[in-house]
Amino acid sequence: MDGKDGTHGKDGTDGETVTGPPGPAGPAGPNHPDGYSLLPPKNDPDALVCRRTTAEEPPPADQSHGLLGLGALTATAFYRRLDA
Repeated sequence: MDGKDGTHGKDGTDGETVTGPPGPAGPAGPNHPDGYSLLPPKNDPDALVCRRTTAEEPPPADQSHGLLGLGALTATAFYRRLDA
């Protein structure tokens, strides 16, 4: 419809904030066997893992096989290029 907009109405008054009694307790958190707790892993600080509290850190992964695999892959690709 065409026409003029009306005037703005008067602002209302703000209501009061009412604080009620506290609610019931929430559910229990994760349950772990004795000797276990939630710990963040080193490679993902945003995660939590149920881990034995007396466990040692796992050894670093052996990276030596990666170069051998890369060499085999390169040789196979080179061989196939010669074969074509």
